[in-house]
Amino acid sequence: MFGGVATNVCGPRGEEMTMYDRILVQTLATAALLCGCAHAPDTLDDEEPIPPIEESRWAGTVALPGGDALEFSVHIAAGGAAATISIPAQGVEDAPLSDVSDDGADLAFTLPVPAAPARFAALRDADGQNATGTLNQGGMKLLLRMRKLAADAVAAAGPNRPQTPKPPFPYATRDAAWDNAADGVTLAGTLTYPDDGAPHPAVLLITGSGAQDRDETLFAHKPFAVLADALTRRGFAVLRVDDRGVGGSTAGTGAITVQSNLRDVLASAAFLAAQPEVDPARVGLVGHSEGGILVAMAAAAEPERVAFVVALAGTGVRGDALLGMQAAALERAQGVPEAQIASDVAQQAALMKLVVDGADGATLRAALDQAVRARLESGSEVEKAQIRQVGVETLVAQQLTQLTQPWLRSFLVLDPTESWRQVRCPALVLIGDKDRQVPAAENLAGIRAALEAGKNADATLEAVAGVNHLFQTAGTGAPSEYATIEETMAPAVLARIGDWLSEQAADPAAAPAP
Repeated sequence: MFGGVATNVCGPRGEEMTMYDRILVQTLATAALLCGCAHAPDTLDDEEPIPPIEESRWAGTVALPGGDALEFSVHIAAGGAAATISIPAQGVEDAPLSDVSDDGADLAFTLPVPAAPARFAALRDADGQNATGTLNQGGMKLLLRMRKLAADAVAAAGPNRPQTPKPPFPYATRDAAWDNAADGVTLAGTLTYPDDGAPHPAVLLITGSGAQDRDETLFAHKPFAVLADALTRRGFAVLRVDDRGVGGSTAGTGAITVQSNLRDVLASAAFLAAQPEVDPARVGLVGHSEGGILVAMAAAAEPERVAFVVALAGTGVRGDALLGMQAAALERAQGVPEAQIASDVAQQAALMKLVVDGADGATLRAALDQAVRARLESGSEVEKAQIRQVGVETLVAQQLTQLTQPWLRSFLVLDPTESWRQVRCPALVLIGDKDRQVPAAENLAGIRAALEAGKNADATLEAVAGVNHLFQTAGTGAPSEYATIEETMAPAVLARIGDWLSEQAADPAAAPAP
């Protein structure tokens, strides 16, 4: 949980609750966990003066369960009054540190994460160039290793992401802004297109839940930048968009819900179709996770505008049912006993029913308090330690904030199959067979049944072998792997999407009905 990042989400930031965030207390996911250790001594013997803290730069790693390592870098200014840490895999850059101490032997500092501070402490070796210790956060301790850098050294820019596109590009790029007038929101994004003066087929990329930037950046991965680059090289104009309140898009004043997200999608699709580089008869939608729901909703709402859709890890069951499936899949991947999984899923379902039924804050708070105290009795020792460190009241308040977000209820009651039954255009639906957030079998079955009920004969649904929720080639598919996998999107998936879209764009029958 280091840095406040949960790994079992597809949209890690923002005021709305991320689509698949767990409500119940559970063991911190290891890929986003940075733990500290007990305080190193802040003073020496009273008879010895404390040497001044010298400026230093360090690069380090934290050994995560399963053998992975989380990289970070630290800069401590002379005197220790100013110090910062960067953790590229978690999008943390120059975050301020507190309680810095360095006596030449023991080095310690704290990242003051609300409710779960991360304490680093390490002992230097004889030459002072390396240090080993532990990190302690949320009741967990992990091995810490650090090496001192030269004074003018620049720490590594971050984890290796070889697929992230780098200029020069063989196509044109233009930043743009447009309005969702109905909601008083200005949206911003990037349009890429072949620079040949001709109108081209086009796609709008739609992010997953949470406040995401136009590249859908997560753990230094930029999936939408990768996908936009691949499709533009194939001859498509591609628009990718900052969500409300992110980057160049304004936040607006209304509540964020699935329906408000749909209105943003429709406004963006209209803007895309109006661009001179775009053939308005060949505009399609490609959405990931919640975006995979929104492509169906948009195609159902404005069939005359949408020529084809691609749903990547979109859902085929009601929101509250999906959360139960996800909770079970995640815990099963962690080796949690089936009896405990059943208990956790039932407890979560009870909380979600209260939200669906419109329970007031006092009722939700009481239910959360009971759930957290139950975990304090029956959870693992690590989980119990985490609850004690954060505090029951603090934890309940945090969870209550999530439960009362308007987006959550809008998602819980949403049945995406109602929209899929109305989709008449060609559709490609892909879900990874190692997706632990949107289990492939149940969700593909739901979408398939809806498309068949709507008599859509031009739909292709596939469980993609070996990939996770982000369509990375994965080991277990657990969210803890997202940051440690260098691949952003499996090349075979990029090729499958590109091949299918090229077929639709070349087929006059794919154009919207007049």
